[in-house]
Amino acid sequence: MAFKSIVLTSSLLLLVSITFYAIKFLHYSEVQKLENVYWGPGEPKQDDPEVRPFRIDLKENVLKDIHHRLNLSRPQIPPLEDTETQYGYSGKIMEEVMDFLKTEYNFKEQQKFLNTFPQFVTEVQGLKIHFLHVKPNVTDDVEVFPILMLHGWPSSVREYYGMIPEMVNPADGRKFVFEIVAPSLPGFGYSDAPSKKDCQGPEMALIFKNLMEKLGHRKFYVHGSDWGAVIGTHLSTLYPHQVIGFHSNFCISLANKSIFKILVGMVFPSLIFPEEFQHKWYPPMDTLRFFFSEAAYLLLQATKPDTIGVSLDQSLQGLIAFMFDKMSVGTDKDFVRFKDGGLPLKYNYTILFDNLIFYYWVPQKATTAARLYSQNLNYKIFQRGFYNNPVDKSVPCGCTVFAKEFLYFPEEVLRDTYRNLIHFTTHKDGGHFAGLEMPDVLVKDLLSFVEKTLPKTRRYF
Repeated sequence: MAFKSIVLTSSLLLLVSITFYAIKFLHYSEVQKLENVYWGPGEPKQDDPEVRPFRIDLKENVLKDIHHRLNLSRPQIPPLEDTETQYGYSGKIMEEVMDFLKTEYNFKEQQKFLNTFPQFVTEVQGLKIHFLHVKPNVTDDVEVFPILMLHGWPSSVREYYGMIPEMVNPADGRKFVFEIVAPSLPGFGYSDAPSKKDCQGPEMALIFKNLMEKLGHRKFYVHGSDWGAVIGTHLSTLYPHQVIGFHSNFCISLANKSIFKILVGMVFPSLIFPEEFQHKWYPPMDTLRFFFSEAAYLLLQATKPDTIGVSLDQSLQGLIAFMFDKMSVGTDKDFVRFKDGGLPLKYNYTILFDNLIFYYWVPQKATTAARLYSQNLNYKIFQRGFYNNPVDKSVPCGCTVFAKEFLYFPEEVLRDTYRNLIHFTTHKDGGHFAGLEMPDVLVKDLLSFVEKTLPKTRRYF
């Protein structure tokens, strides 16, 4: 009798808990309206209305300083015996990497290459925002659609250089191309960093919406990777009437019910995940082991970005080791078993140094880029309820999953956030930085998604 009472009481408590959870967490809250906050230093002032041309200009004294630092290196500490890169980028790997930077990387040639596409700066909400603006040169029978392309960390607009040519040139009978706007996130590259707290993902979404409007685009596509995907999702949620379609290679859903489903899947994987992706979350100990092994950077940048920022902005080798380690794991988590970190299998070091030297080291943005984590990985962003706001059904969404992507969400879970998910694809190769690693594949996926939206899109143009 006592046992039955315990079972009955426990069942009732469980039912009450589930009901409470459903009422409190599984509902959609009203989308908040954001104000045009001034993020620049000091008191608010009027934005400069001009859009000014910009070119990367590596000053001779900066180049001399880089070479001085390269030649002033202390001896590297050797790795532990019988280890690969599970403890991070070791001194042995760094000797090879630094030798490439000293002897093979051509700073002036790469600066010339990075200035290939037109670039501009303009003020938005008190911040100077840097962006690529690439317009196609096509005949009148080819449609031109504006697209906002957002990068993440430790990436930059360099991520999209391999994609742009195919996007602005019609091919294979395709009758549409893109006018590309690819900004550096606030605090990244040649964009100003916010001078005030709480410039979170939704606030950055507003900044980029305002940027597009300033350039004359009231309706546009959005593509995002990493943090750019998060910001692009916020933009699509907040301003659905302006987003023609949203596409990403890093779709995630942090709605409370999505998190609940993922937790269920970590115990009963067949209920949530397709068989070929169950290993991404199950067994749970493997997932936790990966998190505790590889998420130290995330916790550090989310709590003490200025501390790690001093180290990275003042030490070129420290910045290289820190970011190359994350690029390695993001490309393929199994690269920790490779003595060279695996990056040479997927990239030319030139591409990686373009990103690191010209968009982090030269503009000194390691600290301000790291602050993106501290402003977005905190209680406040969840308390505001933005992750529980799904993208409106009027916005068609496309998600593509590359095989080595470390954070996987199944299609049905993604629908909690992307309710009009008209395009979901998977790839047998590729990792987190698909725009750098496999730009041709990512472009084809983006084009495939856009083709599915054309009947709706043509009503706008």
